[in-house]
Amino acid sequence: MTMLTATGTPCVDAIYKERNRLKNEQEQIQNNIRKTIDNTEGQIRKLKNKIEVLENKKKTLIIEFNKDCDKDERIRGSTPPQIKITSPPSSPKSRIIYKRDKDVDEIKAQLNNEKLMKMIENAMTNKINKLNNTIELQEKERQLENEKRENNSSICNIM
Repeated sequence: MTMLTATGTPCVDAIYKERNRLKNEQEQIQNNIRKTIDNTEGQIRKLKNKIEVLENKKKTLIIEFNKDCDKDERIRGSTPPQIKITSPPSSPKSRIIYKRDKDVDEIKAQLNNEKLMKMIENAMTNKINKLNNTIELQEKERQLENEKRENNSSICNIM
């Protein structure tokens, strides 16, 4: 691709062209890396927002659940956890690893929050089902008592 002069050295124009091509390629690679970093940071922000929303839901569900429960059945953790702020490492490579670990930890926390939410929802539905069953039983008992009263009163009226 490069042109050689009569002495066997590459032509200066060919060297500049190759240099410019490499610079353009380097800029494209850097732009792609910036876009990737921006996209991952955007995803991280979205996940952080989701985690915050889930933590708020968890807190309100725990508070609501604890209002209706006995002391022994209450769930602890209605107060939000204290977050320790640590400074990221200074080297670029360790910063990337730190961010990855932090992201993985956040995703794990989100999954744990979702599992807890499901557990709480299941417990609440079980409680509601039990309450509905007891209400139905009480209504049936009332109906039976009313029927007995009516039968007794009709027998008394006949006599």
